[in-house]
Amino acid sequence: LGQEVKQIYVPNGHATKVITQDREYEADVVIGGADYHHVEQQLLPPQSRRYDERYWQKRVMAPSSLLFYLGVDRRLKGLQHHNLFFDEDFERHAHEIYEDPQWPSKPLFYVCAPSVTDPNVAPEGCENLFVLVPLAPGLEDTDELRERYYDIVMERLEKLTGQSIRSHVIYKRSFAHRDFERDYHAFKGNA
Repeated sequence: LGQEVKQIYVPNGHATKVITQDREYEADVVIGGADYHHVEQQLLPPQSRRYDERYWQKRVMAPSSLLFYLGVDRRLKGLQHHNLFFDEDFERHAHEIYEDPQWPSKPLFYVCAPSVTDPNVAPEGCENLFVLVPLAPGLEDTDELRERYYDIVMERLEKLTGQSIRSHVIYKRSFAHRDFERDYHAFKGNA
């Protein structure tokens, strides 16, 4: 319906209505497909919630990620459609996601180069890249941190592929914790 749900009306333990900013929708059944924490803590009335906020704060959440969407003004050699760069310590990166949440000291990353298999997704002679760095949820997310990790990842990508990439980036957009929270109400910015 193209509208954000603001509240689920639950009289007598049965959801009967979904309320948006513009109108109310009567329903026989309501299925919440949004982030579970958001549905539970923001959309349902307190008496219909199964868990309190303390429960949620103790949960180990799915990882978040730092994403870069890049347009490159040349074709790149040596990349497949899917590329895993696990050239650093996997256990350390996982520890920094799950055990000691922090921005990774030596991040592992994934690069998708879909124009390798479908040249129609980028202008002729160009590439579009999707770069993903797994992160712990709930971390500070600033433009400065994003830029720092962009430089770390791109330096390694250039070294590992043996070619200049940063100087050929003509489009760059990042997406991380605060974007997952804003766009999807994802608890702690998990992906």
